[in-house]
Amino acid sequence: MILWILVANFVTKVLSCGYPGSPAHSTVTFNTETVQTGTVATYRCEPGFDLLGPIRRLCVENGTWIPIGIPVCVMNVAAGKAAMQSSIFSKGVPQKAVDGTTSRTYGADTCTLTEVEDAPWWYVNLLEPFLVQLVRVDFGRSCCANGVPATVIVRVGNSRPDLSNNPVCNRFTGKIEEGRPLFFPCTSTVTGAFVSVHVETPAPFTLSICEAFVYTDQVVPVEQCPDFDQEAATVATYNGKCYLFYSNNPRTLDSATKFCALQGGSLIHDTSPALQGFLSWELYKRHRKNQGSDYWNGVIRKPGMRDWKWIDGKDVTISFWSQPPKESNCSKFDGKNGWLWSDTECTNEMNYICEHRPVTCSKPERPVNSTLLIRASTVGSTIEYQCNPGHLLLGPPTRTCQPTGFYGEFAPKCSYLECGFPANIPNGGYSLVNGTKHFQSIVQYFCLDSYILVGQSELMCDADRKWDGPPPRCDPLLCHNPPTIAHGNVTVTVNTTVPGTTAEYECENNFKMIGEAVISCDSTGFWTSKPPTCELDKEKLYNARIEGKHKRNRASIAARLNMGGIIALGIFGGFVFLAVIISIVVIIVRRNSHTQDSLDSLSTYESQGSREKLYQRQLWPGHPGSLHPGVLPPPSEDPDHRKDRREPSTSAQYHHRHHQHGSSHRDSDISLETTASTPRWCKKHEKRSGY
Repeated sequence: MILWILVANFVTKVLSCGYPGSPAHSTVTFNTETVQTGTVATYRCEPGFDLLGPIRRLCVENGTWIPIGIPVCVMNVAAGKAAMQSSIFSKGVPQKAVDGTTSRTYGADTCTLTEVEDAPWWYVNLLEPFLVQLVRVDFGRSCCANGVPATVIVRVGNSRPDLSNNPVCNRFTGKIEEGRPLFFPCTSTVTGAFVSVHVETPAPFTLSICEAFVYTDQVVPVEQCPDFDQEAATVATYNGKCYLFYSNNPRTLDSATKFCALQGGSLIHDTSPALQGFLSWELYKRHRKNQGSDYWNGVIRKPGMRDWKWIDGKDVTISFWSQPPKESNCSKFDGKNGWLWSDTECTNEMNYICEHRPVTCSKPERPVNSTLLIRASTVGSTIEYQCNPGHLLLGPPTRTCQPTGFYGEFAPKCSYLECGFPANIPNGGYSLVNGTKHFQSIVQYFCLDSYILVGQSELMCDADRKWDGPPPRCDPLLCHNPPTIAHGNVTVTVNTTVPGTTAEYECENNFKMIGEAVISCDSTGFWTSKPPTCELDKEKLYNARIEGKHKRNRASIAARLNMGGIIALGIFGGFVFLAVIISIVVIIVRRNSHTQDSLDSLSTYESQGSREKLYQRQLWPGHPGSLHPGVLPPPSEDPDHRKDRREPSTSAQYHHRHHQHGSSHRDSDISLETTASTPRWCKKHEKRSGY
């Protein structure tokens, strides 16, 4: 098996750091135009937020940022809020833990102090529920003696904090050191208006806190609230709303209502215990030295009516009257009565509070190795998150700026994913596109020459860290069967049409080939050229006709010659046959004549030379010498004739004797026939017998 892996792009190189990540309410600046090894990222928070974590981070050669961890921009929502503790010793009131000052050593002017107790506690009322992310506590007294550890528990919730029923944000067990802060990041998402600190020690202990910080980034900074140049106002935010406190230009209720409406807001027209506490606290902070200032409240009633309504017509379901209302039909926040409600005349002029919605959202969180697309940050606009190559976006890809000044949902995360090396395939290989195998990387498979890829040629690294399909395979590349041609045949060298196979064409008789007679299957699976064609060869056909005519002429002449030969041969054969017949007839005639002469000579010889035996020649019918049966002709008196008859007797006797000795003379048969046909007398039996 041949393995081909292209790793030309997969070389060792200096990795580039991606975006280092930034928290909400922050900006990041770099000392280089492009992020590279040695680039320094510097973090800054928006006004009102504190940066917790490293201010600067460095990009190193392995493509990471140091120190590890992204800082956070958070706001201390406990500052200036109402606080309580289990007991007070000397001047160590609980409010000193949220006065905005801290110390590394105990100071009576800035630290709280309880009496010696078994389980002392302290808490702060945030006035509204917050998503608490981190609590920091700066202790003013150490604990405990002889190295005995103490247990510190931080709780966040909406129940009475002194009952220890709220969820635990975090806890610490160990030595408490004076001036040394302890950080309690909440291990789970906890939301509440009360944050409490509980200390458990083996022996009674006096609790001292120089400063407590409750951090969250889920707060609307005043920078997101509308800013109007016409009137000077102080701004505070609560539960996603902006409250503008106007204290320098008193107005009547009707005038204040119209002014807030013209600015896109409204006079206070709702309440709750938390909102009442927030407003009372904000008014207290602004007028702690001049508590005689009053502010319009949006609760009114019609003349002669007892039921109070909000200026928008809604019923008042909950109220915070400092005393039962009298005859007046309007209400105010009474500074002399702890900013609770009191009735007043509607024509009076006093300060007022306009309620507004945020007009923008603050800078959103941007995760590590991500890109953030922000077209606008106004309410209703949408931002979009994208992750760098190789990272999977975990969370919503888009977020919308809500009327509360927060972006909907939580920011996503970008998680780096990487697949293993792709599977090898026989007779082929693969190439890592861009030399990477991380999330959404592409691997491209290929086959060697004379092979074809079957399956997906490209696979992608998926979110499960696996390639998104099985690898393909490389099958031998085959050409289609060679096309047939009219008036011709095609012959393939082998049974398959693999590359290198040749197809040879030939035409039928009287057709000529136009094109290449041999084509080949190339490495791409196609024949090297088009098949030839067979066209009628008119010239050859004409020549064939002429030659056929000549052949027919020659055949006719040959046929006539053959017929003459046959006739001549027949005539010659007839003569030969006739000659044979004539010869046979002549031989037969001569034989018959010669045999008759021999018999006549033999009869005369024996009648004269021997008297012991009597031979009576019997002539056969039709013999020329037969005159009558049983009658012998009389001997001739012509001496010449007898002489002639005696001459052949010697021959007849010779032939008779030769026959008795087994001679093969040609006349022996005749002699035997003559002898056998000669009758004789047997003396013993006195009857005629014959051989």
